[in-house]
Amino acid sequence: MQLQVTNIHRRSTNQILRRLGRSVRPLIDTIAILVGYALLPRTPLPQGAGSMLARTKVSPLADSLRTPKPNHRSQ
Repeated sequence: MQLQVTNIHRRSTNQILRRLGRSVRPLIDTIAILVGYALLPRTPLPQGAGSMLARTKVSPLADSLRTPKPNHRSQ
């Protein structure tokens, strides 16, 4: 009579928890972002500020970044 030995590979609790953590982490991150966004303080916009067609005066470069123009009269 021969004794038959069967090796059973059992996953340790740590392996199960690691796999579960890897699959759940993106869901937790998404929930955290949504909760953070929901908790942001909201201030009402001034009247007309929400319009996409509102005209604003925008300078292409700040005054401190502009290069000085040479003064031709000083030569």
